[in-house]
Amino acid sequence: MSSTGYGLPVVLRADGTSVALSRCANAAGATNGFDEKWLQETLFMHGDVILPVGEIDRASERIVPICRELQTGAGPLDILYATPEGRLVIAEVKLWRNPEARRKVIAQILDYANALSKWSYEDLQREVSKATNRKGNVLFEMVREKFPDVEEHRFVDDVIRTLQHGKFLLLILGDGIREGAASIASFLDRGGNLHFSLGLVEVAVYDMPDGARLVQPRVIAKTVEIARTITVLANSSVVMTSEVDAEGDGIGLPDQLDEHPKKQACLEFWKGWLDQLTLDDQSQPMPKNGTAMANRYFPLPPHGSTSAAWISAWIGWAGNKAGVYLTFARGDEGDRLYAALMEDRSAIEQELGFAPIWDSKSGKHVIAVERQFKDVLGLDERKPAYDYLSDMSNRFVNAFRHRMAELARES
Repeated sequence: MSSTGYGLPVVLRADGTSVALSRCANAAGATNGFDEKWLQETLFMHGDVILPVGEIDRASERIVPICRELQTGAGPLDILYATPEGRLVIAEVKLWRNPEARRKVIAQILDYANALSKWSYEDLQREVSKATNRKGNVLFEMVREKFPDVEEHRFVDDVIRTLQHGKFLLLILGDGIREGAASIASFLDRGGNLHFSLGLVEVAVYDMPDGARLVQPRVIAKTVEIARTITVLANSSVVMTSEVDAEGDGIGLPDQLDEHPKKQACLEFWKGWLDQLTLDDQSQPMPKNGTAMANRYFPLPPHGSTSAAWISAWIGWAGNKAGVYLTFARGDEGDRLYAALMEDRSAIEQELGFAPIWDSKSGKHVIAVERQFKDVLGLDERKPAYDYLSDMSNRFVNAFRHRMAELARES
């Protein structure tokens, strides 16, 4: 076995003796229970503890195991994790017994990411439901079981954007990775327009004297950011140029109607709302009426291929709520914009006519307002819901559009 940078772990016993641990064999036909299935099951059940996700992508470090063998158009991916911020983590697990596995796995995981990027939230929810044999909004419910404070409408909105822009963390996990940066780079163009991060993690497994196993993870290589263009290869890390995140322009979803029981009611709700919506600011582009169930978006300056902030009108049919919020792309620019608005908070609240919720968690900033309804999709409350969303959207556009334009000029 070639050098990995690991030293052999040593157990120091209470009696003063010591024993060096033996690394689990990964030879074909091994009879000690250490095989690819065992490694996959272990990393699924304990990935939030074992995997050094924060060293690769801080925005994805709070992972929740969702399912194994998720079926995609490119085949079944090994493990899907999600975060309370709506990020998706795709993991492929390999025992590195032959060169073919090393050559194919990066191309394979990129094919899975490309397949998911063509899905709507409802497509993802349907396949997760199949893989877990659970009903309901399973993806959200599984994340909420671990993070009870996550809100359904924001989570769904964030997952939609993750899918639209291919903002995935891709993890290749194996017991003996030997992939150089040049070999990694040769596959990355298969990612097309995805905005993904990639990490290679070697997971060394050792037999303990008491029959237990010690798992030792190590990041072998990672990308800083990947959008489209390879610019630098540095040692074992692949460094990419990064185009600005285009979160604010991802309006609507592909027209893929599914069997969600609320789908048609949501589409009718949004069409009716947009048909009657008027704004004071005639320079504000109106939302596009796509097929997303939860939200309609108002893009804010600057315009073009990217946007650092956007206003979202939303409905939460499960909790019978509706609301409007302003949110920002994660990163330095989003941080700058939110901080600038915080400094002007008193004037903003005076212009809005009320004090909204100002919320900042894990690099995601939101300024929001919401209201409870008896039945937000029901015909009896359709007009009150329309009036509320129209009023709040108009106030948000009036208060924030001109400020965002000024902040864009200052950048």
